[in-house]
Amino acid sequence: MRLDGTVRVQEFALNIVAGLLTSVLGFGLGALFVRVRIAGELGHLERLVPPDRRVQLVLPSARITNFQIKGQPGAEAAQPPNVLMMPMPEGNGIAELVLALRRLSRRVHILLTTDEAVSPDYKLTISIGGPSVNLESRRLVRFHPAFRLRYPEHVATHGSATYDPKRAPDGELLEDYGFVLLHSEGGRTRIVCCGVWGTGTEAAIKGLLGLRDRHLSRQLRTSRNLFLAFHTELSGLNVSEPRLIHADDGERFTTWR
Repeated sequence: MRLDGTVRVQEFALNIVAGLLTSVLGFGLGALFVRVRIAGELGHLERLVPPDRRVQLVLPSARITNFQIKGQPGAEAAQPPNVLMMPMPEGNGIAELVLALRRLSRRVHILLTTDEAVSPDYKLTISIGGPSVNLESRRLVRFHPAFRLRYPEHVATHGSATYDPKRAPDGELLEDYGFVLLHSEGGRTRIVCCGVWGTGTEAAIKGLLGLRDRHLSRQLRTSRNLFLAFHTELSGLNVSEPRLIHADDGERFTTWR
């Protein structure tokens, strides 16, 4: 009886050990699968992150002196000068970019700053929004002399290409264009993600995060200057999946799709 009881205890212990090993193995394989999937989706972003794992995001902002109060026609409120505004689509894009950086296999230190407080100590800076809402973007687009974004017309050009979003009769945008402008020099990489309008900025960020072309992924790391243009269709407030339509490194290749 004692021997039979001992055997049962041993079998019970073996079952527990086997169950634990199966759980650990399953967890390990699951974690490995997640890492592999993230590496496939965001490997190009991972390779942009410098060895010190520090990334600076420069936020767009607009100084609004007053705004109309909803539900009270004709009523306006004064806007405090230290409460800044940004277009909602650009906020959506920034959130997606931060979440993507946090999904990388190794922790990334992310600094969110304004164009008035840009630090020169970061080897990777991503400036969000165009020159009308971000002075850092205004400074960085000068490295791309072929690119122009005219205000208040809100029409962009790059060489002979023109990006003028179509509108509905009521003035709503039917489409927008987003741009990624990269400049690398002295061990530092600066990237501008902007659009003709705020929806284009969101499309530029989505396009950068979703870049799957191996050649262009390599160009992100090796080019001194790289220009990417994306097109997106709009439905109300929704931005469709952006489509890459133009890529140019200023030296070796230019493609239109």
